[in-house]
Amino acid sequence: MVLEIGAPGVLARRRVKRGVQGALGDADLRITGQGSFRPGARFVAFQVGGRTITFRPHRLGVVLTDGNGEVLAERRAGQWDASSAGLVETIAICLFEWAGVDSLLQFPLLALV
Repeated sequence: MVLEIGAPGVLARRRVKRGVQGALGDADLRITGQGSFRPGARFVAFQVGGRTITFRPHRLGVVLTDGNGEVLAERRAGQWDASSAGLVETIAICLFEWAGVDSLLQFPLLALV
């Protein structure tokens, strides 16, 4: 896997907003994200080959969904329930947590704290 995401935190968030290119095995990988005042407009998306999985805020946590809206994994109280997640989903969760891009899913003023 090759990524140009940079250091975790602010740098990674900036780069994800612009789009990060990479490779996952033989497939092309693109990570994009957006913060917003509207909860429905906040997301971090992983496009691997022709497939897209998306992190979105949901109630008191974060969900990872596929292109059909099916929940693949869910984070509540800092713990992931990823029992139905495959390899791509697990790698996406690890990168999401490591890079600290979950702040894109928070209310923008809370992300500054």
